[in-house]
This record gives sequence, C-alpha cells and structure tokens, in this order.
Amino acid sequence: MIKMNNLDEKIYKEKYPEGYIQHYLAMFGAIQDNLLESNFESQNRMYLDNEGKEEFLELRNEVAKAKQQKDLNWFLQLAKFFEIENINLESLNKMFNSIEKFKF
Repeated sequence: MIKMNNLDEKIYKEKYPEGYIQHYLAMFGAIQDNLLESNFESQNRMYLDNEGKEEFLELRNEVAKAKQQKDLNWFLQLAKFFEIENINLESLNKMFNSIEKFKF
C-alpha cells in the first residue's frame, strides 16, 4: 500500500475539499475488479444511483478541474492507495473520460 505524503494530502484536501474523486476511487477500489470500460460505466451508474445527480455533476466538475490543473498524478497515487489494481495514467484518463461523458 502507498503511504501518502502528508503535505501533499493537505494541499489536495484544500484544492478538492469535497473529495468527490476520492469517494469515487474508494468505491471503485472496493467494488470493481478490473479497469474495463464496462466497469467504468457500471461504477458511474452506481455512483449516480447512490449519490444523486447533483453529486455526480460535482464529481464531473472535480474531474475537469483535476485535468485542467494537471493533478492526475496525485489521483493516480490515490487510486493505488485504494488498491485499484493495474491502474496507470492511461486507465485513469479513460476512467475520468467515462465520468465526463456519462449520460443520465
């Protein structure tokens, strides 16, 4: 398991205080068993069903902010912390793209 840097963690909690991506990654790590597009879609549907449309829209906004601010490496570390196996920047990008394009 990865040990998160306390200073980085503090900075990112200030940048992303609501933690929508963190919550999504924690759910994904606990529920999904691989990085297939079908699992991204399933996770998006589950997140929407459990958290609601408003929170999903906030998740989408947070994903856009993370991409804009080039914070993907931080979220990759977080994904590994939540034991999402075989995740890398390419698969994290695919996951984030699926969130941005998800239709409901």
